[in-house]
Amino acid sequence: MKLKLAEKLFTVGEYYYRRKYYESSVTYYQMVETEYADTPWAPKALLAAAEVSLGEGDRAWLRGRLDAYGDSPYVLAARGGSGAGFEALEEELGLRLQEMRGR
Repeated sequence: MKLKLAEKLFTVGEYYYRRKYYESSVTYYQMVETEYADTPWAPKALLAAAEVSLGEGDRAWLRGRLDAYGDSPYVLAARGGSGAGFEALEEELGLRLQEMRGR
């Protein structure tokens, strides 16, 4: 259930991003990390927030938070590491969400 709720918040963040409401998108991305830090969505949301954040101070703070997820395939890929874990995690998340939706 936590995985699904984290995905929902992330999706809302993407919705606001596509509509150019960047501050709102960052708020939702940060909520994912705060409320669902133990899901794969947390580092993905922090990376999205760091990309969208308007102030350098905000981006620096978000990059600092990413250190807590140093082993995450998302963080490793963003820092120039191997993308293999990233691709596998994306596929796993997709399969888990399909399974949850099928119930």
